[in-house]
Amino acid sequence: MQEYLSDVSRRFPHLDLPTCLVRSNYCPASQDCSTIEAGLSSFQATINALEAKIFDLEAITTHLRFRLSNYNTYKDFQRSLLSPIRKVPDEILSHIFMLVSNHSTIDIIDYIPGDIWDLQRVCVRWRNIVRSTSSLWT
Repeated sequence: MQEYLSDVSRRFPHLDLPTCLVRSNYCPASQDCSTIEAGLSSFQATINALEAKIFDLEAITTHLRFRLSNYNTYKDFQRSLLSPIRKVPDEILSHIFMLVSNHSTIDIIDYIPGDIWDLQRVCVRWRNIVRSTSSLWT
């Protein structure tokens, strides 16, 4: 086999030897079979090790994506605390809600009846304002 490989390497230096052997009609001798099988065993061990590393890296990637998602969620919560609407006093919001609920006095917003219920679903603060503004319920 060594002679054959040397001959092939000399004649075709640009070819990869295993590819060259597979594409040829070469039939390994019985003593060469054990060498080939040992090579196969070594390749399989390397493949198994690489697959184990890939599995570990995928687990790490999944964990990191989960942590990233949590940090993005936390960042969004923090950003929402700085929202300008939080600075609007309850009295002003109550007045805006009354304007929105009074369809005859405001034409800017195309609001359908029953939207007081929608305002209550925005957040706890808005729900409390809507519930405590008696003029919205008359």
